[in-house]
Amino acid sequence: MIEQVSIVDAITLVGVIYAGITVYLIHKTNKDNHEWNRRIASQNAIKDINIYSGDIITELNKIFNTHSSKESIPLKTILAEIDKDGDIQIKINYILNSYEALSRGVHHLIYDEEIIKVARRGIMINQYNLYHNYIEQRREVSNKKAYSELEALINKWKLEDGNNSYREKTG
Repeated sequence: MIEQVSIVDAITLVGVIYAGITVYLIHKTNKDNHEWNRRIASQNAIKDINIYSGDIITELNKIFNTHSSKESIPLKTILAEIDKDGDIQIKINYILNSYEALSRGVHHLIYDEEIIKVARRGIMINQYNLYHNYIEQRREVSNKKAYSELEALINKWKLEDGNNSYREKTG
């Protein structure tokens, strides 16, 4: 036998459906906001790094004569320049630490990988390649995991075809 649905039951059912839709929409909005905020954080991090890194990279390129080089600078050359001027090591570390921080942010979903990749892929790979011997020396001397987040991201990008992917808008 089919029971009749009372007005109270119908209102309750409509209320439950409405609450479910509301929870879904709030969840979707929060997810979209989170993605948007990650993209903004990525842009801000890139902007902050760009303030100093361009001049530093230009200066290091002059010192090591690496304007168009993709080969790793010999460790002896790097150490000789550091012996002449200790600020060289600070500048190399600044560049590598900045890119390590971006990479860590990508791996921990703080920064959006596509934004970072579109803006910095080439220069990050180039700087990693140039200072690879220095990175290996730092691992031997002080920290076995030095620049490991950067290395992981660079290796991932090297395996990709280099084309940027585009995705749907948030919101």
